[in-house]
Amino acid sequence: MEDFTYLEDDGLHTPEIGRWGIEKYKLVSHYAAMFARSMKGKWDCIVYLDLYSGAGRSCLRENRKIINAPPMLILEQDP
Repeated sequence: MEDFTYLEDDGLHTPEIGRWGIEKYKLVSHYAAMFARSMKGKWDCIVYLDLYSGAGRSCLRENRKIINAPPMLILEQDP
């Protein structure tokens, strides 16, 4: 879990994820970084639209710590 920053609970809905979720989040973050780099300088702006993105944070089932979920991981990318 060293790849993720733990966040404070903001009191909003935070779905739980298991080990599979952590692996998924790593892959999504890696893909978003590759995409952002490949699009750099090709457009005036890049827009992220995900109609089913869910909450921006998730709670790890194993230790109850909160991490950013894919919507926030994607928005953190620097194109």
